[in-house]
Amino acid sequence: MSENQNLNLQNITPPHQLLGEETLQVVIADFAIIIKGLSSKLKEKLEDRYEGFLEGSAKNIFNVKIGNGSDCFIPPTEDGMLNIQEKDVGAQTYIISTDFSGLTDMESRSGFVLLARSDDIKFSMFAVENYLMRLFNIMAIEMGGFFLHSCGIVKDNNVYLFYGPAGSGKSAVASLSPDLGILSDDMILVFLKDGDYLASSTPFWGSMARALRTKGTYSIKGCFYLVKSTETEVKKIDNIKAMTTLFSSSLFGAFNSKRSSKLFENIKEFVRRKEVNELALPLKPVFWDLIS
Repeated sequence: MSENQNLNLQNITPPHQLLGEETLQVVIADFAIIIKGLSSKLKEKLEDRYEGFLEGSAKNIFNVKIGNGSDCFIPPTEDGMLNIQEKDVGAQTYIISTDFSGLTDMESRSGFVLLARSDDIKFSMFAVENYLMRLFNIMAIEMGGFFLHSCGIVKDNNVYLFYGPAGSGKSAVASLSPDLGILSDDMILVFLKDGDYLASSTPFWGSMARALRTKGTYSIKGCFYLVKSTETEVKKIDNIKAMTTLFSSSLFGAFNSKRSSKLFENIKEFVRRKEVNELALPLKPVFWDLIS
């Protein structure tokens, strides 16, 4: 983080005035974030976007307030993309970006978001989502889990995870499994509960239509690293390759050195308990005959 960005941290302080009086709870498996201070219009947009993730009980709860901000944002990247930086100060993590800035405090289980353009509802909705994605990720890593860029397919009440770099076939696997439940075509929460690793759907989706999504939490039956090939083949990969490929496919793994170390330990434990295979496929549904 540059010197100017460090100076901007001084302006990331709790909002003096909230956007409104509305409250919304977003729940993913055992994790919940309660958002306070929403305007009625922004709450309406978030309720529609997070339909199916607004109710439920959770053991891990975090409270967040929403307000306006000024002089605490950074320019976009050279290619015009959203620029996001993080900085740890004790138990607190400052997040400073193009669209929003904020803070999370893991000791008090509270934080806040400052919006750059609160008058633009669509802009504000995605700014809040970018903050929520990072906060849910921090909470998951703290509890031994992680978010994985992955396609999740539900079969026989278990979930199969398919992960890999962009273009490896995650969305194609979903499209080739039309008779099965699709937990996600982009982002899955992996977490440990009662000695078993579970996978949960999240409201952070890729291009898959909402009507095709399956919501819920399932035990992980198989985990597959996708590679393109002209032939369909499943083979075991060694633990080092499993850990490095999972780490590179995890959400925001490189943003924070302290969190990266914890994330790597979480993935190491996951690989110790769950077998990870490589799935080479020409993107034809015959692969289900090999892995089921």
